[in-house]
Amino acid sequence: MITDLPRLKAVQILKQVNSNSVPLELMATDGEIYFAKTLFKYHPPYEDLINEVLCHYLLKAWGIYVPEAAIITIRKEVLTSFAHDNIVDKRYLEFDIEKLHFFGTKKLEDVTEFNKENLFIKNKRDFNKISNPLDAIKIAVFDNWIANKDRRVSNPNLLLQEVGDDFRFVPIDNVQAFAYQSNYKGLKPALMNIFPPGTLLVSGMLKSICKFADSNKIINLEKLIFKDMDRSVSLLDDIFKQIPAEFGLSKTGKEKVKEILSDKVRNSKLSKIYLNYRK
Repeated sequence: MITDLPRLKAVQILKQVNSNSVPLELMATDGEIYFAKTLFKYHPPYEDLINEVLCHYLLKAWGIYVPEAAIITIRKEVLTSFAHDNIVDKRYLEFDIEKLHFFGTKKLEDVTEFNKENLFIKNKRDFNKISNPLDAIKIAVFDNWIANKDRRVSNPNLLLQEVGDDFRFVPIDNVQAFAYQSNYKGLKPALMNIFPPGTLLVSGMLKSICKFADSNKIINLEKLIFKDMDRSVSLLDDIFKQIPAEFGLSKTGKEKVKEILSDKVRNSKLSKIYLNYRK
């Protein structure tokens, strides 16, 4: 059972974040603050948004924490009000803002963003502060399973959030999943191979976690990951229902995504791939 993605409207744009996808920080009709991104494209498929919705639910199926999410729309007057006093990326003004859909993730408090300089765990004390250390390994494997071309050692797209006395890993930004192909019906296993170098599998963090974690848990993790893959596939039909029809994921595209993610030979190989990079 999965929870439906809320459909919300923006009440106020707070700022534009000057990264590649120029997401907007905004307040939505539920009173919460979201980081919302869109795809400046006139015709579907809108692969960035499709990938974000798919990975949001697939990561949850793997038991990995992700921020709450919603599909958000913005009225023209909300953008006009913000643009009156702020510099706005020209694409927001060139497109009909009311026809754009945004994938929004709820803003998290008390977070640190990893980068290639701090992507490691120094000692067992640091390791013990993390409530979900094995999730870093699962995220690295997930990225290879889903062919996320963007989460790399040089660009981890990974947060560390303080929760009480502990910290937890939170993956963000999944727009380049499925090898960043817009032709989903043309997906092939060969296109989905993004093995190291460069992925989180070769990061110092993964090696540190394997060093400090219980060795039996490390070995047994492959069985848990394989079950996560099976669970994800069993939920795909319901996950597909969360993708608005106007995003343009065709029936054939859905079938191809399901075919590749259901490949048990591929899944068996990937579920244990981290064992090759633990030392």
